[in-house]
Amino acid sequence: PLATMAERESTICDGRRAMRIGAALLPAAPLADGTAAWFRLIAPEDAQLILDWQLFPDTRRYALNPDPPTPEEHHRWFAGKLQSDSDWFLLAETAEGPIGFVRLDWRGDTAGFPIFLISVATAPGHYRRGVGGALLRAARRLAPRARLLAQVLPQNTASLRLFESLGYRPDDDGYLVSIPENAG
Repeated sequence: PLATMAERESTICDGRRAMRIGAALLPAAPLADGTAAWFRLIAPEDAQLILDWQLFPDTRRYALNPDPPTPEEHHRWFAGKLQSDSDWFLLAETAEGPIGFVRLDWRGDTAGFPIFLISVATAPGHYRRGVGGALLRAARRLAPRARLLAQVLPQNTASLRLFESLGYRPDDDGYLVSIPENAG
C-alpha cells in the first residue's frame, strides 16, 4: 500500500513538493498601490511568459547579458531550472496575472549558511508598483538564513537603490550582499 502510493505519487509529482509548499506558505505581499501579490513556484507552462519578458527591451537594458536568448537557449535553461532541487524560481502574481519573478540560484554555503545569487525581474507594464521590493522581501522570507548575493549594473540606479534600501551592501567581490542578522 505505501509503496503503491509512493509509485503513484511519483507519476504526478515532479519532486519539488517541499519547494512548492515553501512558496505557498509565503504571505501575500502588498504592492505600492495596495494590491496583494502572492507567490508560486514556476511551472513548465510559464516558459513562454518568461521568454517574452526576457525579450522585452526594458528587461534587456539592465540585464548582465544584453543579448536576448534564442528560444532554444531559453527553453534549455528553463528546463534546467525546473529540474533543479537547489535553485528557487518563483513567480509573483496578482488578480491581474503574473507581475514578476525572483530566482535564488544556489552558490554553495559558508559556515552552515546557504549562499544564493538572487535575480529579480518585473513584468513589462508593472514597473514602479513595488514589485521588486515585494520579490526581494519574499526571497528573504524564503531563505532567512541565506547569504544573498546580487549583481546590479552601476547604471541601474533604481535597482541599486532598491537593494540598498533592503539592507544589501557592497562586498569586496563586486556583489551586493544581504547577510542574515544571525550570521554575524
